[in-house]
Amino acid sequence: MAKKESTKKEKTFSFDITKVELKDLEGNCYREKVEKQLKKPLHKDLGNKLYLFSPDFDIMPKAESIHKNALVTFTNQEAEVFKTFILENSPYSNFIKYKILEQLFEAK
Repeated sequence: MAKKESTKKEKTFSFDITKVELKDLEGNCYREKVEKQLKKPLHKDLGNKLYLFSPDFDIMPKAESIHKNALVTFTNQEAEVFKTFILENSPYSNFIKYKILEQLFEAK
């Protein structure tokens, strides 16, 4: 009897830096303040830091897309690398890390 080939697709995840809202529970927006401290827009800072410090070569083109303010699609493995980078290696406050990771969605 012939073996059935697996048709299960690997999960993919979408990340849209343009949808990251730096608002607290009271609705105060911190994007302008954060970008003033960074001396550049968040998408440029995040993309560049990910590009420079990612341990995974496959992430580099994704970092370039984030830097250009574009939607990014990650494989499951790339999404894990991205999450680990944000949580463990990025210099952002926990508030900013949370808001960034809020926009990482499983693609359908």
